[in-house]
Amino acid sequence: MEKSKKIVSARKHKRNKAAMPVGIIVIVFAVIGLAAVIAGIVFGVGKLTDQSAKKAEYESFITPVIMFDPDPFDDVTKGKQDQLINAAIWALLKSDLDTSVYATDDGNLSIPQKDVEKYFSKLFGPEAKPEHTSVTGLGYEFSYDSAKQVYIVPITGVEPIYTPRVFEISKKGNTIELLVGYLGSSQWSQAENGDMVEPEPDKYVTVILRESSDGYYVSAIRSTNAPETETTPTTTEAPNADTSEEAEPSEIYAEPFTEPTEAASDETEAAEEAAE
Repeated sequence: MEKSKKIVSARKHKRNKAAMPVGIIVIVFAVIGLAAVIAGIVFGVGKLTDQSAKKAEYESFITPVIMFDPDPFDDVTKGKQDQLINAAIWALLKSDLDTSVYATDDGNLSIPQKDVEKYFSKLFGPEAKPEHTSVTGLGYEFSYDSAKQVYIVPITGVEPIYTPRVFEISKKGNTIELLVGYLGSSQWSQAENGDMVEPEPDKYVTVILRESSDGYYVSAIRSTNAPETETTPTTTEAPNADTSEEAEPSEIYAEPFTEPTEAASDETEAAEEAAE
């Protein structure tokens, strides 16, 4: 009796040992499944965050180029030089500029052309070479002194015409295409709660960026149409709706049904008697 108990106990022990790995495997798979779900959520949120961060990064980069509405160009070498130089100077002014390193005279900064060339290269690529010239903007002027090789830049506040908003990003090889909306700087409004309300873009362009060893640069600006948006119809109709009036029974049947006449009944009875 005691021996049989030991045998049963041994068998149970073996079953428990065999069951343990299975239990571990199930738990491992459960953990893997949970990890996959968490990773999927994190990846999805991370992707959205990364997309937003990229848009903000590109917007900051192209702001000096877009802010004063340059003419479109398919090749940076065909862009208007005064507009490109204007963008380079604004890129320099919008950087962490230490104005104390520049000479000042009557409220103007004397910025060496080599510094402008540095930002010109950052914006438009290392192979782009500026043709130095004076710039006349909206309410300001950057005068070029060819003798001293400096730009005379007034220290004054200037409101840009546009703020860029990146709506779409697409990458093809070493090319990045940005669908950019031009937001009028004077068209922003303020909601009752104090939040700023973004205006609708005045127009759209495609900005082409080329990747380089130092990052990327603007190689083209092309006019484009507004992105297509889904519209909700103001009225809805049932599909394949029949607008005609409901048909009467006489209109439905090809041959209208009629009650048999008395003569027809007599003929029917005569035929039955003859058949008998």
